[in-house]
This record gives sequence, C-alpha cells and structure tokens, in this order.
Amino acid sequence: DNFIDLEKLRFEPQFKQYMTDAFAPVGLMIDEWRSQLPAGKELEVPVVVSNDLYRDWKGKVRLRILRGGKVLEEQTRACEVVTLGQTKLSFSCAVPAEPGDYQLEAALLRAGAKPVRSLRDFKVGAAGDKMEDGIARGKPVIASSSYVEAGNDYRPENAVDGLTDTRWSSEFS
Repeated sequence: DNFIDLEKLRFEPQFKQYMTDAFAPVGLMIDEWRSQLPAGKELEVPVVVSNDLYRDWKGKVRLRILRGGKVLEEQTRACEVVTLGQTKLSFSCAVPAEPGDYQLEAALLRAGAKPVRSLRDFKVGAAGDKMEDGIARGKPVIASSSYVEAGNDYRPENAVDGLTDTRWSSEFS
C-alpha cells in the first residue's frame, strides 16, 4: 500500500513524488534501459521531453550520474518543446570506472517550478564480470514486427542476444 495515513489519504512521500513526476504536463524520460553498464565506457544517454500543454515550453534539462545520492557528473542543456510535442536530447558521459550501484537522473528545470525527474538505476561490474544473463538468452524469437532505420537494426533476436548495446523495437504505428 502506498498510503502512510489511510484516514487522511496521505501518500508515502517517495511514491507521491514519483506519481507527481510521472503525470506532470511536461515530463521527461531517460531512454536508457540497461541495468548494467560497462565500466569507463562513453555513454550516449537519450532523454525525451514531452509537452502535453497547449503552449510551447522552455526550460533546461539536467542529467546527473549519482552514487549514494552524491553527484558524480552533471550536465545541463537548454530545451524547447512545441505545443503537444516532443524533443529528444542526447547527453554524452563516461560510465564510472568503479564497480557498484549508480543512478542516472534527468530533471526538467524551470524557474519557480519544482524539478520533474526521471530515474534509472544501473550497476557497474568489476572487470571480467559477466553481464546479466537470463533463461531466454539465445532462444528463438518471434515478433509481429521489427523496426529498421539507416544505421540501426532492431531485430527481435537482439532482445535475447545477451549484448547490452543492442535492443529490439517494434514498428511504430
């Protein structure tokens, strides 16, 4: 249950913040889903900003790498999103070299407004550690569609190939 006081219908604070961010009229999403990243490698982190308002939105987007709440890296960019539109930004950063648990945090920043955040947890393994494996790795895959564009191939087999830099995507319609 996500209430800390059922009589007054008071939410647990972290759940309330999560839900507030998830349903913000201008929201964002870190479009990086891997749970384990290779130590010390360059990483392109895509961040999608969506505007559900009937007016253009202007502000800043901040990306941080955190460990135990401590900021290890931070970048901020200006961002504009047209009425009912989306903008995709890409942030370049280095994956930390030290093994452990980390977090990516993207935030929308606008004067006078509380930040809206998107969070992704990830691990950095020690040298020689195997990436996470699942029972589906290498098994046959059937999908109703797959998305292919110049330079990117999102075949269904990518979903179970065990590689962290490939993925499957359905055709958009």
